[in-house]
Amino acid sequence: MVAIGLVPELTAEAAKRAALGAGARILGVYSYELNKHEIEEIKSKKPDIILLAGGTDGGNKDCIIHNAKLLAEHIKDVPIVVAGNKNANDEIEEIFNKAGLFIRLLKM
Repeated sequence: MVAIGLVPELTAEAAKRAALGAGARILGVYSYELNKHEIEEIKSKKPDIILLAGGTDGGNKDCIIHNAKLLAEHIKDVPIVVAGNKNANDEIEEIFNKAGLFIRLLKM
């Protein structure tokens, strides 16, 4: 599993702990806005699943939306679990649906 979060100390760490708690093998943890180099790195790790997290409800949604767009554009064959700012869910769902990708939105 690859975990992607907003900031290393908060969301990325929480994503990592959630993945480990579920018994996943962590291949990488990424924070902030992904860049194309990191996308290529993620692709080379061949994860079975990606956890896209970040932002608290009502808080920053730009980062998770940016990361959703890059994932939708560059990673086509990996299921994605989204657990982030609920205010970004509609846009993220639209991004992944347009790309024909399987996602699961976790609603807390």
